[in-house]
Amino acid sequence: MDLRKFPLDSQRCPLEIGSFGFDTTEMTYSWSAKPMSMDDDLELAQYKLVNFTYGSRDAIIQTGQRSVIYLVFFFERAVGFYILQVYVPLTIIVMSSWVTFWLVKTEKGQETPARTQLGATTVLAVVTIGFGGKAKPQVGYATALDVFIIICFISVFTALIEFAFINFLDLFIRRLKHRDLTRVLTLNDMTRSMTAPLVHIQHLENKVKPSSVLPKTGDEGDLTRKFSVPGVKTAVRSLSEIETSSGNADDIPNILQVLEVIEPPSDSRTNGTLSWMDRLWGILFDRLIGINWLGKIRKTQLYHDTPRIINRMDAVCRKVFPMLFTLLNIFYWTTYLYVW
Repeated sequence: MDLRKFPLDSQRCPLEIGSFGFDTTEMTYSWSAKPMSMDDDLELAQYKLVNFTYGSRDAIIQTGQRSVIYLVFFFERAVGFYILQVYVPLTIIVMSSWVTFWLVKTEKGQETPARTQLGATTVLAVVTIGFGGKAKPQVGYATALDVFIIICFISVFTALIEFAFINFLDLFIRRLKHRDLTRVLTLNDMTRSMTAPLVHIQHLENKVKPSSVLPKTGDEGDLTRKFSVPGVKTAVRSLSEIETSSGNADDIPNILQVLEVIEPPSDSRTNGTLSWMDRLWGILFDRLIGINWLGKIRKTQLYHDTPRIINRMDAVCRKVFPMLFTLLNIFYWTTYLYVW
């Protein structure tokens, strides 16, 4: 049997009767009358006998030409069992996976256990019903039922991946904002600690001669503008510019256009106190800094209004996932029932 369209297939089953020891010159087979008749009440468990044909022919084999009569049965598979046991349950499971799109993401992440459990449950249910079914034929190629199971599996798995993706985006933006805020506050504290002694030096310069307090090195005019701080790349900035920029604490991305990047501490003892997840996030941010992606991310609406963008993604998925699944089903049933 060719089971590529299983369970939407129709099978042709031939029955041939002939002689092996006598050729056509010695024995000829023929039907004396119509070989069989079909009763309208004839039913099989998995098949429906649609029609049959009969006749005779001469077959050529290694020992010569032989007379053969044949009777060919045409069967259609009963699809009702598979509709009730496979197609309908898998469709309901796929539709159940869409419920996650209506579980709105909150600040505290209260929806995370529900969405994770629902996504994992739907994936396991598709695997159990689809791939673990005993009614599937054991063949080495994909049948029509396998194609439908794969479509359902991809649908529920992508719904789970969608939640993981928006959860990663939310966590990434939270950590990026925390990292940016830490940098801004650190550099603000550094700026205030650096300006205090400089103001004191200027006050002394007004009272005494500069040569008696500070040696003339040619940098006296730039003393209030240049400073060097460990952990800061090329920390040459205008103090007035830093103070002006740091005054608007709500506009962190614009502040980061002025402030330099603080290098992470290289002390092994400090790194030893960090968890492996914090180290992983640190490596990720450092790599993104190297290719200048963080600056682009800070200019996006995702950075400034993360909850609304995530909710918009869920709203789009509420329409896209059912539409794609419906289109795939239309293409599936049209192909296997009418085209192939």
